[in-house]
Amino acid sequence: MRLFEQFLDARSTSPCKILDLGGQPDIWQYVNRKLKITILNLPGVAKTKVIGRHDISYLEGDACD
Repeated sequence: MRLFEQFLDARSTSPCKILDLGGQPDIWQYVNRKLKITILNLPGVAKTKVIGRHDISYLEGDACD
């Protein structure tokens, strides 16, 4: 995760948008920079009751189709 944070720090200071295919919101708690994250996961799979610093939205679908 440290390398990922270095990558984000090298980017501009504008809000960073992430599309997480098949992920879970818990992993993002380790990133200190505020992110706008869209998580695409199968219906009923993503944990949607996570509280954190990021702006997270959820989409249900299959990233393999």
